Amino acid sequence: MTRVNPRKKLEISYRVLENGFVIEPGFGGKYSILYPTTVFNSLDNEDRQVLAENFTYARTRPLAMLTNQLNYQFSEPRFRQFVDYGVTKDLPRISDFIGLKNERLNKLILESSKINFLGKDREEQKITPLANHSEEKAILALSFGKDSLLSYALLKEIGLDLQIVFGVEMESQNSGEYKFKMNIMNTFVREQGEKILFFEDTADDMYYAPPTKGLGEFENTNGMLAFALELMPFAFSHRAKYIVLGNEKNMDDSYINRFGAETYPSFDQSSVYTEKENEVLAGFTDRNIQILSPVEPIYNLAEMKILYNRYPHLLKYMMSCSPNKGSQSRWCYACPMCAKSFLYSIAVNGRPTQMDFHKDLFGKEYKNLYPLFAKRIKRPYEKPLAVREEQLLAFLLAYRLGAKGYLVELFEKNLLGEAINREADLRNRFFGIHAGPSVPKSIEKKLISIYEEELTPFQAKK
Repeated sequence: MTRVNPRKKLEISYRVLENGFVIEPGFGGKYSILYPTTVFNSLDNEDRQVLAENFTYARTRPLAMLTNQLNYQFSEPRFRQFVDYGVTKDLPRISDFIGLKNERLNKLILESSKINFLGKDREEQKITPLANHSEEKAILALSFGKDSLLSYALLKEIGLDLQIVFGVEMESQNSGEYKFKMNIMNTFVREQGEKILFFEDTADDMYYAPPTKGLGEFENTNGMLAFALELMPFAFSHRAKYIVLGNEKNMDDSYINRFGAETYPSFDQSSVYTEKENEVLAGFTDRNIQILSPVEPIYNLAEMKILYNRYPHLLKYMMSCSPNKGSQSRWCYACPMCAKSFLYSIAVNGRPTQMDFHKDLFGKEYKNLYPLFAKRIKRPYEKPLAVREEQLLAFLLAYRLGAKGYLVELFEKNLLGEAINREADLRNRFFGIHAGPSVPKSIEKKLISIYEEELTPFQAKK
């Protein structure tokens, strides 16, 4: 990967609107974050500027790949060091994907780029509410994946007042997914009696159009920080203490990339990142806003078990795939996400048809969708060893429940012995209840009680 024009400076600025703000990254194009006007009005003018500046820096910092100099037309943001930390920790993932050594990427992005902040320094880089936020209230961005659906169910059960929001951000890139999401959402609102507020985010588009084409892998760097920041007006409007993210335990698992570096599939979703994020958010908001990931203590397989056993009415809304435009199904049946959803459903004695799944993915033609069998793994999310081990246990459970198919037979032939020998450890890990640093004590006891009730029968007997 080379720079488009390393000698040209990028002048990065923003404009605050009545209902949001617009980022102008200096190479053409305008990228907006737009809210319901009443929501954005929960911030005063100074707070809007501070929010826009920190969000803009978080989303544009990787543009250093394009130039030797980034000139920001505003003061240095409070989150600068944390954003740079997130970029640094994400470089091994990008290095692995594009085949450029981490050291080279580090020089291109962090060492050789000069960053200037040309605005007047602010006396205080904070966003503070007029009244303290309530620990009984939370903002949940519902994507209808298993993580957000389970988070919704858990927090509703323990009594939190949830304001659900939905970000319109994938329509230009994947209208097929957007179409299904809107249909699911309309059904959810009607049947569950919930109100959903919308916001628009086109910031990701800056990584998919000239001259940034080829930088798409940087789109998600510091994505969870940017997401938390853009949800902040909803938190202020609702007086909510918590911004809910669905970062399950799997996000703490890493792998060694082709250059020998420890690599997280999505470092900004790890508990390490979230802990540091909460530290800087505490200072930024006078401890009025905190990230909460209720599924942080559990793995994918445990999430699926709880959904099927405790909240089966939500399964019909589940969507964890990105179907192509014109698809007749919300599932593509050709990606690791589909394979995982199918396998884990069978493993916990569920019926995939409950989530509108209508193909059997245990056939030979689906072999390469499973890290347990695939010779080559492409997506970072399937590369940690823990993914293979979780699937090893899942196939054992499916096998014992009488599942049939080529892949079940392949498992029986080659992996059954290993799975049985390791069963106790696998059960205690993937149905275990792990540390959840983002879960506050006031909520932890209630969540753990639910987890123990649902997962203890699946753990190895001591």
